[in-house]
Amino acid sequence: MNRFINNIAFVVSLLVFSCVFQACTSEENSVGVSQGYIDIRADVDARFAMPDGSYYSLDAECVPEADSLQLTLVNDSYSYTWSSLAQFASRYQSFQAGEYTATLSGRCDDASPSFGGSSSFVLSGGERVSIDVTVLPSEALLALSHSAPGVNNITVFSEKTGFFTVNSADTIAFKSPGVTRFYAQLSDDSGRQVLIALSESVKTEAAKGTVLSVEGDDEALDVTLNGVKSRLALIPAMFDGMGPTVDAQGFDPSESLSVVEGLSLEQSVVMTGHAGSMPLAHVWVACSSEAFGDAVSRQMSLDLLEMSPEMDAFVKNVGFEYSVSDDRTTVSADFTHLIERLASLTSAQSQFSMLLVDEVGRCSEPMVLDVSTYVMSVNVQSVADAVTGVDLSTISVSTAYANVEEADFEIFALNTDDTYSLPCPIVAWESDPEDACKFAFTVELPEGTDNVPLSIRYLGMERATAVVKRVNPDVKCEVDPFATSALITFSDVAELSDSTLRAQAIERITRQTQFYVEGVPASIWMRSPAVGAVVINSLTPDKSYKISALLSGSKPLVEMSFNTEIAEPVPSGDFTDWKTVIEYKNLPCGGRFSATSAPIVNRQNFTDVIVNWTKDDWANQNAKTFCKTSTNHNSWYMQPTAWIESLEGLDNKAICVRSAGWDHDGEAIADYVQSEDNILDYSAVVPNVRQRSAGRFWLGSYTYNASTDREIIDEGVPFVSRPSSLNGYFKYIPDLTDGNDYGVAVVSLVARDADGTETLIADGSTEFRTSTDYRVFNISLDYKVYNRKPTHLKIMFLSSHYGLDGDDSDVPLTPLSAYGRMSGSTLWINDLTFSY
Repeated sequence: MNRFINNIAFVVSLLVFSCVFQACTSEENSVGVSQGYIDIRADVDARFAMPDGSYYSLDAECVPEADSLQLTLVNDSYSYTWSSLAQFASRYQSFQAGEYTATLSGRCDDASPSFGGSSSFVLSGGERVSIDVTVLPSEALLALSHSAPGVNNITVFSEKTGFFTVNSADTIAFKSPGVTRFYAQLSDDSGRQVLIALSESVKTEAAKGTVLSVEGDDEALDVTLNGVKSRLALIPAMFDGMGPTVDAQGFDPSESLSVVEGLSLEQSVVMTGHAGSMPLAHVWVACSSEAFGDAVSRQMSLDLLEMSPEMDAFVKNVGFEYSVSDDRTTVSADFTHLIERLASLTSAQSQFSMLLVDEVGRCSEPMVLDVSTYVMSVNVQSVADAVTGVDLSTISVSTAYANVEEADFEIFALNTDDTYSLPCPIVAWESDPEDACKFAFTVELPEGTDNVPLSIRYLGMERATAVVKRVNPDVKCEVDPFATSALITFSDVAELSDSTLRAQAIERITRQTQFYVEGVPASIWMRSPAVGAVVINSLTPDKSYKISALLSGSKPLVEMSFNTEIAEPVPSGDFTDWKTVIEYKNLPCGGRFSATSAPIVNRQNFTDVIVNWTKDDWANQNAKTFCKTSTNHNSWYMQPTAWIESLEGLDNKAICVRSAGWDHDGEAIADYVQSEDNILDYSAVVPNVRQRSAGRFWLGSYTYNASTDREIIDEGVPFVSRPSSLNGYFKYIPDLTDGNDYGVAVVSLVARDADGTETLIADGSTEFRTSTDYRVFNISLDYKVYNRKPTHLKIMFLSSHYGLDGDDSDVPLTPLSAYGRMSGSTLWINDLTFSY
């Protein structure tokens, strides 16, 4: 082989892309202060430094021309590769000022070594820099020769390329630098063969040579490695007995093993070594892979018989498992988990090997396993829109390889902190029956209205991203306008047939929908997601409105127009429009009584009864309790239970209702004879009063026929509004003999059909406890039915709760002789109004 130094210098002047990639037409074009020019000079040095200080020079045909070298230029924000320096030189471009690294690399062919070199520099704006890049061989040179009798070939182990055998007696080879070991195959006169180690490991370097020569005779081999000689005795024991052997379990060494990430190996991949007639001295295991980083690959060439605790922990951490018998006769190396782990790093070519050396230097045949690992790529084919409220999306995916499993996938949504940390459970999984590499899964998204960025992870690593678009649901929405509010209800979602999912969707929609009244954000008084209801308030009675609901995107979910109800007042609620309905002069008040203790009867008290009442709307039972057809006209038997009173100092009025006794057929009252020590100005005789009534008044009418003792109570007056509460003032004095008695008010709105059937729309009630001064009360109306207007309003007040069911027999009364009546609890009501 001709040896000579081939120094190639190639000077390239260029103008590189500006930050906006604007091409210049000539070098004279002006360049801004933020840009500059670069000249690159490439010097290719094709020599290898040999151990004796000399240089080995490659033939010219093995050295790449400078203009054919690939160029890569990199800075913090820019990276570009030109296929050749010639292509780079043909452009006139400018570069943005900054720090750069220029890297040149290339080779002539697969039989020639590769070359490479780089240089870092700073380019300032407005200047031209000249860069010299020295390009050297990036591989190590191995010069191998053997002339000893019985040596058939030389076997070389290279850390990165594994084992290879050289049959020629004189060979030059180029290999990646790193840990290297040499072995020789020997034959004796009888044809027996053995593989022996020629040396300890040597570390080869790029652009440097390693020289090995093997000479000798039948008794010994003279091995020279980089000028250092050693003599290896050839003892008969090398050929006697069995040498070490290595067996393969779970793989065929003649075939490459393909492993896909996430798919478990069908069986364990194990190399098992056995000593022959002598114990083992070395168990060399090498693991080289493109998936390893440099630090890992350097440490994966190891002797299992000389493992430090640190190295032992390291290899187990990366998934390599091994065991060595105490007598050093058997060894097992399990690569299963290591190979599966490599498949999760990158698609790569890997090689695993084992070689045994016994105490006399015999070696096993190296066991070599080539592995191709493939990372599972995941490609999103389609993403279905998610209906807001339903919050489900089906994503169609294809993978590079078949038979993936649902459990290997995790889906996460983007969180508010810009991390993919919100889990999205997979609720359905369906494989494509015609293509095992395609499938679709449905995920449950976080509740919300915005589009959802997703991270699709396979075996814990992100493999793809997707964005799910939110769209409005096809939802049934109704509005029920009141006077100052509007009830909006969501009752159905067309996309869902399952009742549980539909209820869940309605709840979410109710919670998230934004409402606008005439384009202005609505005042929300209440949201009830559980029933799909929203109440908008602050509206004006008897007015037209347009309400729009927004959920996802800019298109309204629904738009509705309606008129609010009129706000009807409480009929005759101030009691100021009244008339006199009862006027009775000189009604006997109690029985007769004597003026002195002498039984001379000569006194009778009388009272005038005047009852005022509203002209319209309100009714009471005075026609029954103060009946002028009674057989005995006396205050004990004739008592009004309801009347209007004037409020002192005020223009408005109050209605007073009082429990009272009455009797249409009251017996004659015995005369009262005074006692000597207590002369009264009234009769103390209390007659038997057989009837009693709670004081009550109500909206509606009342008819009483004394001759038949039949009464007709008609409750309710026409009313079409829907107030939220009844307000007013009250005062209450309970019966003297039953301080626990209390008054009652009952309010209801009903829809009355033509046949008289009533549907309760809303109702409410309250209790009146003792109060000697007027106090405010409020009765909230609880609506049972929406989207239907009432036809009638019912309000009833009672002085005693004992009369609530219409049976007054238990209404408490106290005889008041001084007034000649049976009286009970008294209730005053003033200033009734509705809130809307």
